Amino acid sequence: MYALRYAGSEDAPLLAALRAELIDELTGGGTEEHRLQLDARALAHEMDAGRLAAWVAVDGRGNAAACLLMAFAVRPPRLWDSGGLHAYVAGVYTRPGHRRLGLAARLVNSAVDHCRLAGVQDISLHATDKGRELFAGLGFSGFEPDAAWTPGKAPGRAADDSRDEDELPWLGADAGMALPA
Repeated sequence: MYALRYAGSEDAPLLAALRAELIDELTGGGTEEHRLQLDARALAHEMDAGRLAAWVAVDGRGNAAACLLMAFAVRPPRLWDSGGLHAYVAGVYTRPGHRRLGLAARLVNSAVDHCRLAGVQDISLHATDKGRELFAGLGFSGFEPDAAWTPGKAPGRAADDSRDEDELPWLGADAGMALPA
């Protein structure tokens, strides 16, 4: 049995370690430069400022099995839209022993719910080849180079998404981010 939880800035060292595992897996080994970019202090700072949110899936023993990080920014109006709050999935990672259990889908669904509540205008992400099928099944499209979701094309739910409504985190003014009116 796994539980999902909204991660706080106190989880930054864990999130940095999971992100380092992801980069090591994608690149065949991390470099010092990558490690510096994943500094837990920087993650905690961004989380405290409301510019970064994260979710963690933990197993029955309380060990981290997967995580998702999402960055937020206010985008100015453009020719094709009115701008607004934008989210970018900055990484979804599931540890090898916990894959193919629906954890990544549950994390993405939690993040999308969070975005709906926060009034996010769109979500983008860069999917690995392994992740494209997952994200396409959840309603993301246009993977060249980044996938996107907009409110008009609501992401679907994974068939095994059995979260309770009280598992949905909320992003509000107390998180340090001014939300659009």
